[in-house]
Amino acid sequence: MKTTYKGSFLRPVCAQLENGQFKTYSNGCTACSDAKVLGQSARW
Repeated sequence: MKTTYKGSFLRPVCAQLENGQFKTYSNGCTACSDAKVLGQSARW
């Protein structure tokens, strides 16, 4: 049985980095795992 996630954590996010730049990550989990990320918001 395949599990379907409807939460926002599997959608692309835009994250702000320590240096002030922004970077798009494939999902919130990936962004959160980058120590240079200060914050993130959904991209939809």
